[in-house]
Amino acid sequence: MKTQKSWRKRVNGLLFAVMIIVLLFLMWSNVFYNSQTRESIKNENATTVKVWESYVQKRLDSMYEHVFELLLTVYNNAELASGTPQMEYMTRKKCLDQMTNKLHINSDADCFFLIDTESDMSLFSANPAISVSSTAALKKSFRDVGMNRTTKLYNRLWDIESVEGEAYFVKSIALGKYVAGAMSKVQRYDLAENFRVQGKDSSCLLVSWDERKVLYHGETPDWEEWLSFDDRGRATSRSHTTYIMELSFTNDNISIVLATQQNSLLSNGVNTTTAVIILIVSLTCAALLIILAYNLNHMVVAPTRELLVANHEIISGNMNYQITTEAGSEEFGVLYESFNKMASQIVNLRIESYDRLLREQENRLLLLRAQIKPHFFLNAITTVSNMTYQNRLEDIRSYLKYLSKFVRYMLNSQRNWVSLKEEISHIENYIEMQTLRFPGSIISHIYCDDDVSETQIPVLILFTLVENTFKHAMSLYEPLELTISCHRFETEGFVGCRLTVDDNGEGFSEEFLKDVYKKAEEPTPKDHFGLSNVRYTLQLTYARNDLLHLSNNPDGGAHAEVWIPDWEVDKQ
Repeated sequence: MKTQKSWRKRVNGLLFAVMIIVLLFLMWSNVFYNSQTRESIKNENATTVKVWESYVQKRLDSMYEHVFELLLTVYNNAELASGTPQMEYMTRKKCLDQMTNKLHINSDADCFFLIDTESDMSLFSANPAISVSSTAALKKSFRDVGMNRTTKLYNRLWDIESVEGEAYFVKSIALGKYVAGAMSKVQRYDLAENFRVQGKDSSCLLVSWDERKVLYHGETPDWEEWLSFDDRGRATSRSHTTYIMELSFTNDNISIVLATQQNSLLSNGVNTTTAVIILIVSLTCAALLIILAYNLNHMVVAPTRELLVANHEIISGNMNYQITTEAGSEEFGVLYESFNKMASQIVNLRIESYDRLLREQENRLLLLRAQIKPHFFLNAITTVSNMTYQNRLEDIRSYLKYLSKFVRYMLNSQRNWVSLKEEISHIENYIEMQTLRFPGSIISHIYCDDDVSETQIPVLILFTLVENTFKHAMSLYEPLELTISCHRFETEGFVGCRLTVDDNGEGFSEEFLKDVYKKAEEPTPKDHFGLSNVRYTLQLTYARNDLLHLSNNPDGGAHAEVWIPDWEVDKQ
């Protein structure tokens, strides 16, 4: 008993000493960590601000080039000297069209403008993506803002002006009696929104030192509570750590102020109550460790060691090994029993898993080969070529946009699963391509309930049905009517989502409806290779062969259904 008591005293003393050392270490490490963290945050934010400046300057330089090109058009088509006649109507139209085109190319610009300083003539074009109120505000004030501070032609520096409470980058260039420029909302370039800033509650402000005022404060309406200007006009703050850098792309003395709120144990202070609580918790943990030591050894360590030995035997190839020792607890007894059952089945499971993986990979390759075919891209090129002869320039742009989305999705189809709404978005893009290819020949309807839009389905399953419809039901003599619907469905033995595709074509032949349900080892119908792959994919994925249903509608046309079971229900 004495030995046991002495042992306990020694352990308690050691644990107490350890807790004190740990507590002191935590206090020291907190001071050191906060010091290093603040320095690291400062350095990382300084780098971020420099990258942001280069990022903004590059985008503003792009808008400057557009303004330069607009002035070049004015130079080539109008008289610039004072007292010369006003710009002709065709020149004005050409400039206005050019501004509109530039807005489609450069989404950063909120508006472009051209002003005749000797008359009331002015041209204005706003970005269609901005709100109506913003458009009205810019249209009302662009003339005053544009003529307020004009620069020379090769001056790439920008100004910041306020329009009804919103800060805008403004570039206004004078050439003869004309002034051309662009305006872009500063909020588009907000550092905190476009870059990852270190620290808590970061804020980004643009400050004019000459005027001692904040030109832009982003989403920080209470900046006046923590930011003030000293006698030299510099920003100071007690509650925030600030980093200031003068901007190189503005005409005035404007700087960016990046502020992060101080948030650390050191800045908030470590009070006595917290220290006492930490000490009490440490001592309590020490006592519990002594009590738990024996129980852990008897009920956890020894049984775990036995499991490790058994696992080593299995890894070594002794698949007949069984645990025969008595477990120290009911839980480990269950684990022992489960391990023994697992050992007896592991060989079959490994073979079955490997075989299933191979079949899934082969099926995926077959499905992708059925989808990505060279003739599709040749048809796309032929379609674009035909449109050029028909002078369908806008249709060509639209078709190439849809084609790029299509290729991007197909190249990313190595994923096994996608959400239903992603697949439908891909199908809608595909239908738009076919509509441009065969104008007036496609009528489509897509219905998808909100409660199934996030359902995960095997990639390209629904798209394969739609592509099969276009391949076999498309006719140049009458429009193709395509209906796609997705909704929840429950029946005996099934709970999940039902995807249906209907068309008004000739439907499936009786011979095909018999052949499509052949076993995987038998030859696949060549005319509907995609549908056969759909069936195999569903069978391998869900281990069920009743998830694809093909038939003909009473009024004519093919009807295809794919059932996607709830994954949790299928696992059970």
